Amino acid sequence: MKSVDGLSERSRRLVALVIGCVITVNAPATEWHDVKSIADVAEARVLADRGGTASSTRAAADPLDPNLRVQRCASPLSTRYPGLTTGPRVTVGVVCDGPQRWQVFVSIRAIAWQPVVVLKHNAPRGAVLTADDVEIRRADVSTMTLGYFTEINAVVGRTMVRSVSQGQTLTPSAVTARRDIQKGQVVSLIAAIGSAEIRMSGEALSGSAIGQRGRVTNLSSGRAGEGTVRKDGSIIISP
Repeated sequence: MKSVDGLSERSRRLVALVIGCVITVNAPATEWHDVKSIADVAEARVLADRGGTASSTRAAADPLDPNLRVQRCASPLSTRYPGLTTGPRVTVGVVCDGPQRWQVFVSIRAIAWQPVVVLKHNAPRGAVLTADDVEIRRADVSTMTLGYFTEINAVVGRTMVRSVSQGQTLTPSAVTARRDIQKGQVVSLIAAIGSAEIRMSGEALSGSAIGQRGRVTNLSSGRAGEGTVRKDGSIIISP
């Protein structure tokens, strides 16, 4: 049966269907917010809070679901921490405060690169470390909960309290406390009187490091006292 415009009813329906498809194809699709930009905002928040730079700290977001669909936010994204703000892994909530209002949680792995002291070869228990035993390497310290050293001079002269393998990071618990002055060592004692200094010989009654206080005996008088170790190995006597 023909319609008044010369097309059958079936043909009119077909034309309408084609036009509808064209309109659907040409109509702008819903604008989804870029998933990568959401992760970038979360990473930037962690870097900013930890004072990171490209050379020292990196924040790596776990991959978000590529099928994630949230409407493009009309306002700048904001961030918040729903839980812990420190540690090697944190969660950042990325929030759209615009008319759309949504929130996406992003898991961030914080990687902090620092120079650390590592062993150049196996070090057995009881070994006294020298500068030739260690070297500096860059490592991710975000998971080093036992601590680490950043300068070779900080470990020279320390004794290993347990064996550590080659290439391992040296931790404070693996060595004895530093002793720049050894017990029984003859040292120079300094007594400051106004702007003048009086020097005398003494004996260390305990081991101590630069900047620390230690007990000493004046070899002339036999009197014991306390003093602070200076960089040159002398000890300033406390009044």
